[in-house]
Amino acid sequence: MINFFRKTRKKLADDNKPVKYFRYAIGEIALVVIGILIALSINNWNEERKYHNQEITMLKEIKSSLNENIVQLNLMLEYNNDVIKSYEIINEFYDKKLPYNDSLDIHFAVLDNWESPFFNYSAYMTLKNKGVELLSNDSLKQRIVRVFEYDLELLTNDQDKSEWNYNMAVVLPFFSKNFTDIRLSSPKTSKPNNYGELMDDQEFKNILRHIMLLRNGGIKQTLELKKTIEDLMNDIIIEIQNHYD
Repeated sequence: MINFFRKTRKKLADDNKPVKYFRYAIGEIALVVIGILIALSINNWNEERKYHNQEITMLKEIKSSLNENIVQLNLMLEYNNDVIKSYEIINEFYDKKLPYNDSLDIHFAVLDNWESPFFNYSAYMTLKNKGVELLSNDSLKQRIVRVFEYDLELLTNDQDKSEWNYNMAVVLPFFSKNFTDIRLSSPKTSKPNNYGELMDDQEFKNILRHIMLLRNGGIKQTLELKKTIEDLMNDIIIEIQNHYD
């Protein structure tokens, strides 16, 4: 091997080619470096593409989860609006001192009823596990976090718990004392033990007013949340489209 390099050096010296050899060596090194850089560039591009695809998938999952929550909000609005109509009918009978009609039993049956929210958090929990930094749009990211961490929780832990606490502390005790519960019938009904006394009972009037206020407040909050989520979903759709452009 030593003899080989000696012969090579001698040949280069004899042929006066050291400069050409040096250039050749530099060229080889440059090609290796360029190859490494290209490989790194391709690897980075693949990683960015993978990250990009994960972001799109996550946005689609978040949108799907939000859509399920819109369905839940619509169910709440439909049921709670129907309940309010029943309360208004009872309130009219109370204010006008109208005689008993057995059609009222359907409305009495929902005095302690309301639709509670059961929201879908699965996609958001996945995002939290992966890291919210997966989303590149900071404004959109902040809004998604706010909806799941604050807005949905506010309706669940503020409004719904207020309903629950008042129902357990006031409505149910009054209801069990003043009504015969025969809800297994169809439609569900509840008959007052003494209709005349009930219609003269100021406590009943106060309870009715309070649950109407609670329920209307919940409907207002639900409508606001629905609008917030719909706006967010529209912007998520736009963000997904921008990723494909």
